[in-house]
Amino acid sequence: TDEELEVLAGSKWQMVANEMREDIIAEHAELEEVIGDFLQTHGITQEKFLWAHKILLSRAMTFYREGGSRLMVLGPGQDMFNHSCEAVGYEDVKLETAEGKEMLVIRAFKPFGEGEQAFYSYSPASNGRLLLMGGFVVPENPFDSVELMLTFPVNPSSAPLFRQLAEGLRSAPLADGAAVAEETQDEFLQLLPPPPERPTEAALHVRLMAKTLSDQLERVLAFLRLDELSRSLGADGLNSDRLAASDRDANARRRALTKLRALLQQLRGRFARSEAEDAAELAAGCADPRRARALEVLLGEKRLFRLALQLIDEKTDTVDVA
Repeated sequence: TDEELEVLAGSKWQMVANEMREDIIAEHAELEEVIGDFLQTHGITQEKFLWAHKILLSRAMTFYREGGSRLMVLGPGQDMFNHSCEAVGYEDVKLETAEGKEMLVIRAFKPFGEGEQAFYSYSPASNGRLLLMGGFVVPENPFDSVELMLTFPVNPSSAPLFRQLAEGLRSAPLADGAAVAEETQDEFLQLLPPPPERPTEAALHVRLMAKTLSDQLERVLAFLRLDELSRSLGADGLNSDRLAASDRDANARRRALTKLRALLQQLRGRFARSEAEDAAELAAGCADPRRARALEVLLGEKRLFRLALQLIDEKTDTVDVA
């Protein structure tokens, strides 16, 4: 409902949920134009169509296919397994081919005893994704994340350096038959427009996570320093040596830290309430379970912004002391 979506204000998942709902409603409208009599005869209203989509999304798994296509699978008994954050990776659930037949294969990622509940990993997904796709959240989810998206102007001299920095970005490439999560590719750089045209803009996407937060922030700082050099030097004199030197330049590092801090504060400012307010409501026992799950999503994201800003302050203090 709109009221439930309003709880997610400030999170990207509010926008994602709205877009998903609009797409499903539009799909139902298209079907009505083609098979309206069939839908009416069987009582398939817009509300029931939305419900059916929720069931499918919360139960089925999507698999990557060679060439980039995807296949949605709902296997008998597969939806009885609950999600575990412990099974990190993509080997416990795969789509495999044997004797010309495709099979959904679920493997135990560790020994399970008799009577013990067996789990598998739905993917290294944040609580936002788990909420939208499965209707549940995991307290203290280690895969909670917030996204940074930055764009930088590119010239012929800076484009190779942007590509060079992009080689250090974390990503988890998928093999044929691996389960797909929207958050699988953690970080990437996209040069626009794509080849063979000469790029004029670089779009950086980073999914910040607690376990790798410091290293990720350092990579973003490198992009910010390159952007500053590119703007000041233009196409003349910009090279990898100048970029490396900027890392040793205390003033350049401080300016990059200041920019990144301002960006993180701006993103955190989109939330209507503080982390402490959300935590207090959950601790008091939220009466509405749907609201409680949405608050867990917000709490995880606000926690990450707080940790990121603390790290930025620590890095700034180190520069000042030096």
